[in-house]
Amino acid sequence: MTEDQWWWLRIRHPRTRCFFLHWPEATPASHQNIRVYSRDGIDWARLVRKVCHACKRGVISKISLTPDVQRQGLGSLLIDRALMDGPASSNSKEVDCTDQSLSQADWMKYCSGKADTGGDGRAGTQTLAFGKAAMTVGAQTPADGSAGGEALEVAPTTVVYQAETMGSVSVNGTFAIITVKDRAPAGSAAESAPIELGGWQWIAPDGQALAEGENDASSITPNGFSGGGTIPAGAYKWRTIAFDLTEKQRGGTILYTDGDGATFRWKVPAKDSGPELAQLKKGMEGNY
Repeated sequence: MTEDQWWWLRIRHPRTRCFFLHWPEATPASHQNIRVYSRDGIDWARLVRKVCHACKRGVISKISLTPDVQRQGLGSLLIDRALMDGPASSNSKEVDCTDQSLSQADWMKYCSGKADTGGDGRAGTQTLAFGKAAMTVGAQTPADGSAGGEALEVAPTTVVYQAETMGSVSVNGTFAIITVKDRAPAGSAAESAPIELGGWQWIAPDGQALAEGENDASSITPNGFSGGGTIPAGAYKWRTIAFDLTEKQRGGTILYTDGDGATFRWKVPAKDSGPELAQLKKGMEGNY
C-alpha cells in the first residue's frame, strides 16, 4: 500500500480506530498475512497463515500482538477472520433442517452451508451461508453517543414466516422474522442504521428491495430478543429484524450494510428454519 492509499483509507473512514490489511498468498498455499494498524500507522498485530483448499488443510503459523493491545480481544478477532478463509468442509450426514429439536451445533454443522439454506460460503466474498457470521464494522455514530467504528460480528441464524403475530397483521401477506446474533469482540459496537445509509434490506427473488420494519413489522420484538442497541465490549446480544412480504417474496436475500459501507448478503430459506426456531416461536406466543 502506498502512502497516498493509506492517507485515502483514513480519510474515507474517519472514525475507524484500527485497520485490518490483508497480504494475499504469492503462490497457492503459501503464507498470507493479516496485519492490524492504528490510525497512526503503528503495527499493532499480525497473523500469518497458510491455506490449502485442494487438500482441505490450513495452519496458523504465527500470531503476535504488541503489549498495548493485548487482552482486548484482538487476537480472537484475527483468528475469527482467518477461519473465515479456511478450506471448505463437506458434511455427508442428512438431517431435517426444519426440525425444531435440532441442536444449534448440529444445525450449524449440517444445515448452514447447504445450497437451499443460503449463500455459497466462499471466503473472500461478501455472500455467506445463512447462519454464518460476518465480521463487520459497527455504526460510526451509535445512537447512544458512544464511540463508533468498532468491530461487530453479525450472524442471521433463523427465520420464521407468519401472517399475524404479536398483535400485528401483515399488510402484504406474511412477515419474515429473523434472529440475528450481534457480538462485539473488542470495543462496544452497534449495528449501522439507515440514517447512516446502512442497516438491513430484503431483496425479493424478482429483485425488489424492501426496507426492514415496513408497515407493522417494526413493532415485532419477540420475548427474549431485543430490537437493537449497543453491545458492550466482549459481549453479544440476540435481536430480531422483520420484513413485510408477499408469499412470492419468500426465500429472498437479506443485505446488511455496515458502518464502513461494506455490504454482506445471506440467502434466506423459504421455509421456517434455524437453530433458534423453537425459541423464536415461543417468544411470539400469547395475546397482545
